[in-house]
Amino acid sequence: LYGCFRALRHWRLYLIGIKHLILEVDAKYIKDMLNNPDLQPNATINRWIQGILLFDFELRHIPADKHRGPDALSRRPPTDEEQKQTEEMEKWLDDTTFFSVIMKEPDRIYDLPSYQTGPNKHEEILTQIRYFLMTLKTPSFSTTQA
Repeated sequence: LYGCFRALRHWRLYLIGIKHLILEVDAKYIKDMLNNPDLQPNATINRWIQGILLFDFELRHIPADKHRGPDALSRRPPTDEEQKQTEEMEKWLDDTTFFSVIMKEPDRIYDLPSYQTGPNKHEEILTQIRYFLMTLKTPSFSTTQA
C-alpha cells in the first residue's frame, strides 16, 4: 500500500488527467483496503489511502510469481532523501485535503447564508404559517405550493 502511495505521489505530475490508468499490484488485499478505508487499523494507513484515492485508476491484481522484479525495490532500506520526502508527503496530503474542503465552499460572498440581507421566501412562508397557528386567520399565499 505504501509503495502504491509513493509511486503515485512521485509520478503525480504525469498521472493527473490520465483517463485509463491501470495500477498493477501483487497484493490482493490492497483493493479491499482502498474500498473500505475507515476499517483500517491506524491513521497512517488511512492517510496513504487518502493519497491514493486522489487518483483515478483501475487496480489489477497480478500474482506474485509473475511480478518478480519490482519486489526487490520494496525491500531495500530507505535513504536519507526518502526520509525527508516522507515529511513532504504529509504536508502534501494536508494541503490537498484542505484544498478539497475549500473547493466545496461557496464561490461568492453572496452565496453565504450569513450574507443574506433580508428574509428569504421560505422564511416569509414560515412567518405566515406561524401567524396562522397563533391567530387561526388564513394567510394569503401567492401560490398553493411552498
